[in-house]
Amino acid sequence: MALKQDNLNDSYGLGRGITPNFEIWYDDSLPNQTRVIANANALIAAVETEFTVTTGWFNTPSGKFGASHRQRVLLNRGGGSGANNSGYGNDINLDSLGTGGVTAAVAAEQVKMVWMNEWVEILMSLTNGKWNAGDSSGEALSQYCGIVRFQQGHYAYYGSWVATWLNTAGRPDWVTSTEGTDGNAVSFGCALGFLYYLNTQLGFSINEIIAAYDTNLMKTYNALTGDPGNPFPFFASLLERAYPSSSTATIPGPVSDDPFPIAALSFLADKNTFGRDEVQDIITTSAGRWPRAFWLAVDGFSQASYQSLGIAPAPLSGPFASMAGVTLTQRPDIDYENATHPRQPQRIRIPYDVTFSSTALAGFPSSGSTTKELDGSVAAGGTTVPGGQASMLFELVAGSDPYFTNIDPSQNNVFYLSQDVRVFTATPDLNGTPVPGGPAFTSPTPAGAYGYVQSLLGWLNTTYSDPTGTDPFTSVLPGQGGALTGDSSVTPFTVDWSHFPPRLAQNFNFAIARVRLRGTAGPSGAANGTKVFFRLWSTSTADTDYQPTTTYLSDNDAAGQPGRPRAGAGHTTLPFFATGNNGASADYAAGGPNNKDVTIATGDSVWVYYGCFLNVYDGGNVVDGRPVQQWLNGTHHCLVAQIAYDDTPLFTGESPQSSDKLAQRNLQVTVSDNPGPAETHRVPQTFDLRPSAPDPTGTARPDELMIDWGRVPTGSTAHIFWPAVQAQEVLDLADALYATHTLKVVDTNTIACEVTGGVSYIPIPARSGDNFAGLFTVDLPVGIHAGEEYSIVVRRLTDKEAPPPVEIRTLPANVNGKGKGKGDKGVTVAELEGTKRPGGDGRKRPLGGWRVVTGTFQVTIPVSTPDHMLFAEENTLAILRWRLLNRPLTDRWVPVLKRLVEYVAARVDGLGGDASSIEPSPNGVPISLALGDRDHGHEHGRVVRGKVSEVRYDCNGAFEGLVLGACACGCEKGHAVRSCSRGIARIVLRALRHDLTVSLVLAHEGGHVERISVE
Repeated sequence: MALKQDNLNDSYGLGRGITPNFEIWYDDSLPNQTRVIANANALIAAVETEFTVTTGWFNTPSGKFGASHRQRVLLNRGGGSGANNSGYGNDINLDSLGTGGVTAAVAAEQVKMVWMNEWVEILMSLTNGKWNAGDSSGEALSQYCGIVRFQQGHYAYYGSWVATWLNTAGRPDWVTSTEGTDGNAVSFGCALGFLYYLNTQLGFSINEIIAAYDTNLMKTYNALTGDPGNPFPFFASLLERAYPSSSTATIPGPVSDDPFPIAALSFLADKNTFGRDEVQDIITTSAGRWPRAFWLAVDGFSQASYQSLGIAPAPLSGPFASMAGVTLTQRPDIDYENATHPRQPQRIRIPYDVTFSSTALAGFPSSGSTTKELDGSVAAGGTTVPGGQASMLFELVAGSDPYFTNIDPSQNNVFYLSQDVRVFTATPDLNGTPVPGGPAFTSPTPAGAYGYVQSLLGWLNTTYSDPTGTDPFTSVLPGQGGALTGDSSVTPFTVDWSHFPPRLAQNFNFAIARVRLRGTAGPSGAANGTKVFFRLWSTSTADTDYQPTTTYLSDNDAAGQPGRPRAGAGHTTLPFFATGNNGASADYAAGGPNNKDVTIATGDSVWVYYGCFLNVYDGGNVVDGRPVQQWLNGTHHCLVAQIAYDDTPLFTGESPQSSDKLAQRNLQVTVSDNPGPAETHRVPQTFDLRPSAPDPTGTARPDELMIDWGRVPTGSTAHIFWPAVQAQEVLDLADALYATHTLKVVDTNTIACEVTGGVSYIPIPARSGDNFAGLFTVDLPVGIHAGEEYSIVVRRLTDKEAPPPVEIRTLPANVNGKGKGKGDKGVTVAELEGTKRPGGDGRKRPLGGWRVVTGTFQVTIPVSTPDHMLFAEENTLAILRWRLLNRPLTDRWVPVLKRLVEYVAARVDGLGGDASSIEPSPNGVPISLALGDRDHGHEHGRVVRGKVSEVRYDCNGAFEGLVLGACACGCEKGHAVRSCSRGIARIVLRALRHDLTVSLVLAHEGGHVERISVE
């Protein structure tokens, strides 16, 4: 054997076989010398171009090669025998012939490919130990480079390494760890697949990938994306979607090691059930449009790669899309889950409006309901992306039954908050006729409140039953400018500033529901025995869907349908009535205030009103041995009105979003300070959530919370405290479900979620038994300003039905792959296509999941100042401490209430109050605190006394202080005092008007008013 350069080309004038950076030699003892020499000359023609490309990838230091350090390449191995090297400064020993049975041109490509594999390993040895050519990650990079530069040669020589891993039982993880050998096709096949995930799916260049590598590919992903999580579970689940492990997998060419892009597409439905009558109403009032009725959700891409790959939704199809009179419009405001990190993989929501015209009414059934399928897909360059298909069903329900309508054009409300349920507060000591033109509220007692609501319902039904007339919900009921506000259970009183001295006036809360009926006038079209139940959740919740065995418990009527409401399981819900604290019998007796025969007198429609007194402050309102206040676990609550009509019963799982028999009101309002300390920027809210359903098979997706952050500032941090849940369990689920997320473990039962704009998703662990008591908090950053307002919408997502089974179609083999240097046969696999629709019509059923929103609550955060906030926070603290004091220690809410009390106490202190002085009380704090009479646990400051000689306002008209003149006895000189308290402003103006003497106690530090008294 002799190494020669005879007959090789002198392409650079440096001698035969010599290039600026390489020396090419061949073994003259090998067979088929003509082929060997041809392959060597083909290599000479390629190496300098590849040198420039690959040293750029690796950022190889200059001076390592060139005239004095040329890399020797020896074509000295037999055909099909592979290649080897021992690192920088050593020869590359190369297959000189390629595999048998191929053309000369293909053989040359094979030789160039195996050279590339070895050459990049030489470059790896120059990375100061970052890359190791002898482990699974290094071998994957070697194979990647050979495929990218000499694809034809690779697939004429080897099969698909990634398919080898996909067809290995369990698909072991060689992303979070690296195997210390380059000889296991399973480990480097897994790593090679992940390199393509980073490059093709997420759009990172090979230069970036090589530079970011550190020990294993998970750390590479972490460095590239900024996501600290484990990427393997989502990577594996994405591949499982397109290449299920239950079948032999084949990746179609031309690069059969690159299965990407893959999309995980699903529908998220906020509204996919429509009643004919509500549709007709919305056609009349809102041009038939339901905004953001559903989304297409695309998982698997970053914002940057989604855009650079040209991923886009294809036109929607299927029976619902083609229904006459239905228009489905994609909105331009695509929601990126993590817009501040556009290179992190994230869920991308594409919103759609549904619009009906009058033509669509003919497509509704005359009775019962029917379903129509909607199919969606995403494509790149006109080709559907694997996994990028999904479907869901829309339900169309016949009319001529009692119903609620949700969308109110005058309020511009989202449709999970109904326009047909309103909550208002009456304070009869301040206004004896809360509803203008309506009955008087003369007795400020619970009995008086029950009498008032019955009189009010009678008046509404007499005066406002005609849908063509005035709408009392927009023009008559008080406080409807903020009618989406749900009802608070920590504001028992209103301060009466018109009285001197100020006093507390009792508040009374009421709920009114309007039921609509379209159809035929007279008895033949009547809906007899139409009942409405009113239920208050003990706190905010995303579980307002109809669950008749838990939250919607009822006593049945003679027909076996719900006849009157009961407290929900575990007192998660509480019923309220119009006739008394336990007024179910009277409310729902024939002709009772909440059981009516709904009859159209004239025309084709009628409005009928139902209602209740939300008696949450009366200690005499006892449910199962406890006052109602003791069952309440938050400060604001979800209220749902249910139409109970025997001829059109509700089905389990229907929600206020989807059903026209359920109407919801809820909005948590917690104020944030500006600027104030961190404690006053922490906004807490309790919430109740049932666990995901247990799944013995371990294959079902858990339910999720989908949190829309709206305008909440980037940099805010949310926390969820679930005492019954291990925080790490939530993170493990998130790692498996999502490509990336911003969730972190804070303590054993608390997770943190960084607000990065857009949307966040939090998986709900599966359990049997009690609901999860939770505390949701948002810590706002500095820089917020008084007058700003932020809204957060929290939805629960669940599977409507399991994704359909898949049918695998085996494709003919198109690659004669061979194992690395061993001649192992490649494996042919199948392509995921879909299943045929039941009924044999031959159409493909789209793949993917279908998720629906089962419930929603909203948190609104107005930014204010301490003088507006403090008294309300003190009131809340007193009531929460009383509730906690009266809870059994074993109650699941005790840990949550303890933490909530800590947070509210910190807010009180941060606002300038003294939380330690607030005693537990179901009635809140004394009125003296509203007047600035606070003992801060230390000696009071100095006292100034005199008559008000001047009241000062800033340029915006806001109160900023006063001047006291010298009193008649001359014991005190004139004194200027700064204050922005509205309560002090009212007293000062009254004292000025009536020439009264005022005494002020001023704090030693800061000089703010601690106490005011009037003589």
